Amino acid sequence: MKCMYCGCEDSKVIDSRSTEDGKSIRRRRECTNCGRRFTTFETIESVPFLVVKKDGTRQSYDREKLKKGIIRACEKRPISMAQIDSAVDRIEKTLYNSLEQEVTSLKIGELVMQELKDIDEVAYIRFAAVYYEFQDCEAFFMELVKIRNKKKTTAKKRRRKAMKSNFAAVERAYAAIDKLIEQGKRPVIVGIDGRCGAGKTTLASEISQKYHATTVHCDDFFLPDSLKTPSRLEAVGGNIHFERLLQVLENICGCQPFFYEKYNCHTKQFVSEKYTPSNVVVVEGSYAFSNGMERFYDVKIFVTTDKNTQQSRLKEREGSNFSAYKTKWIPLEERYIANLPLQNCIIAET
Repeated sequence: MKCMYCGCEDSKVIDSRSTEDGKSIRRRRECTNCGRRFTTFETIESVPFLVVKKDGTRQSYDREKLKKGIIRACEKRPISMAQIDSAVDRIEKTLYNSLEQEVTSLKIGELVMQELKDIDEVAYIRFAAVYYEFQDCEAFFMELVKIRNKKKTTAKKRRRKAMKSNFAAVERAYAAIDKLIEQGKRPVIVGIDGRCGAGKTTLASEISQKYHATTVHCDDFFLPDSLKTPSRLEAVGGNIHFERLLQVLENICGCQPFFYEKYNCHTKQFVSEKYTPSNVVVVEGSYAFSNGMERFYDVKIFVTTDKNTQQSRLKEREGSNFSAYKTKWIPLEERYIANLPLQNCIIAET
């Protein structure tokens, strides 16, 4: 290695160490002629490849061009340069590992979108709008729907996995239900309460599938606007129309078909629902054990999770509505849970 001071081509290495990212080796050298020291870096030589554009033209791959495109998509978003560099590194690793001498710009675009999906949804949509060449609002909206649906599916899979990890608790619930069915109890009413984001609906779905059960959701019994008062809403579980839900539970015990009204809090309308008798009925939702409803349940399950997991799930599920959960609904729920007798409940931690 030629000395940068005197031009002598003979030098010796006096220290070698890897850089922090592990992508190169830093060598400290000493010139054998003038004795002065200098630093060199040894890196792996990348195999060059060409990018085939949409019009068929070819150009050399340019890391900086790729990086600038991602930076534009991430503008004014809470994304660090380190995250962007890491994304570019992963994309390059995939491209180099393919051992292809030519790569289409479409392929690179797909890899960029895969990275942005995991980093930031807004950045992903910005990039996708250019990549897919959205022509109207409908195409834009459909892509948003796809992201929303994928998030819901992913969240459900995570909750199912968490539920299966607590196998013992779920098996205890199944054993209790089976025993009551063998004893001739009809219907067996299962109550599921717990912290929001813990997986109550997921567990209810699992039980319903196993026993072909009917499920009643507390969320279908939100309080209509006409009955909302400040004092009621400040009460624990005050946003639930317990009077209507208690009537439904009493009718279920009658083992006869009947109609009841479900309230849609988004459309502010009631929707008629027919109850058909089944061997197992699941009642799930926050506050399912309050206001005298617990007396109807043959099996009680309380679903819980730790604070960090709860907040992570709710952020993913609720998006911009999460702040309302954090400041209002979770504190009210915790007040309720603090006074809830759980001695006869099956505890399922997710």
